[in-house]
Order: sequence, then structure tokens, then C-alpha cells
Amino acid sequence: MLGIQMSTDAIDKTTLKRVTTQVRAFVPRSYDHELIAMDILFESWTNKINHPTTGFVRRRCIDAMRKDTRERKLVEKMGVTKDANREQQDIQDRDQVNQLVRVLDPFERKIVWYRFYQDMPLVEIAESVSQDVNVIRETLLSAIFKMKQAGA
Repeated sequence: MLGIQMSTDAIDKTTLKRVTTQVRAFVPRSYDHELIAMDILFESWTNKINHPTTGFVRRRCIDAMRKDTRERKLVEKMGVTKDANREQQDIQDRDQVNQLVRVLDPFERKIVWYRFYQDMPLVEIAESVSQDVNVIRETLLSAIFKMKQAGA
């Protein structure tokens, strides 16, 4: 693991649950709340903040929505249909993820594959690999962190 030890204080299940609940309050249903919450926790963790404040969470949610709005406006200006744009973006995302997933160990790859390629919820992933949901959540957080570090 990159020599980084994630303490239980840094990202624990109550903090993740609290941040996810806050994200749900600030962001419409069409967004992936859990992913935004994990991004917020990683950003706060890399800034050595174990428990992000409500203001920090709110600002990051606003940033995520602004980014999405900018992307939509850009697509509209380009005159690209949503299906063509989505297909192009899917190809680019898949290529980038395939490059980044190489830094993961086999178990982490499996969890990432289930979560993002099979679109399985964490509970189903935990059942399919006979692990606790918290282990899956921490593995997914660690894998995403590794991929972000490799892509930076």
C-alpha cells in the first residue's frame, strides 16, 4: 500500500456516513453522492483534516455541481449530441481507468470492477467476495486514493 497507513480516525464509517448524508442534502439525486463524499474525504484527508466541516462539504458539493454544469454547457456549445458525447467520454474514461487500475492489487481491482463496471452497490460487493461492507468501503477508498495519486 504506498506506505500510507489509513488510520481509523482518518476515514471511519461514521465520518463517511455523515459526509454522505451532507452531500445528499446539498446535491440533487442525479449525482453519485457516495463518490462525491469519498472525494471530499480524500481531499480533506490529504489536507490532514480528519473530519471535514459542513462548510467544506458544502463548498465541494457546489464545486462538483459547477463542474457538471460547465461540462453540459460546453457540450451544448459544441453541438454534440448527448449520446455521442457520452460514448466519447465513456471511451476516454475507460482508457484512463485501465491505465490507473494497474497500480492496484488484484483484490482492489476486483472491488473497483464490481463497483464501477458492474455498478454494484457496496452491500452486494461485500456479499459476492465474502467480506464485511466496511472492508469493501475502505478497500474502495484506498484504491481510489491510489489511482488519484498515480494520475496526479
